[in-house]
Amino acid sequence: MIRLLAPLMFLACTAQAAERPLAGAEIRALLPTIKALGDKTQQTFGADGKTVYIDNGRATFGTWWTSGDQYCSNWPPAAGHACYDVLLDELSSGDTHLIWIGDSGRRFVDLIIPKE
Repeated sequence: MIRLLAPLMFLACTAQAAERPLAGAEIRALLPTIKALGDKTQQTFGADGKTVYIDNGRATFGTWWTSGDQYCSNWPPAAGHACYDVLLDELSSGDTHLIWIGDSGRRFVDLIIPKE
């Protein structure tokens, strides 16, 4: 039984090991170079701090910045902002995902592709 469980435990550990938290400087360097694609969403990030989020064809314009090792954004007319931990997950398929983790612990996963 132990022999059967050991490989499964190893696989479970290695699957999670691919997720790597990004530091603030890494977030600032990466985001302006990519598009983040969700199910029916996409988001782009400018080096100037502007961001565009498109949900089902409807664009929303906001601002983004880093605070410590977190990505933060504001979406007018809202006065507040939200910050997220950002993890990078490089899959064996060659795809790369960004995982956004909010204060509640909820995870949002986007496929990332280079900007054209």
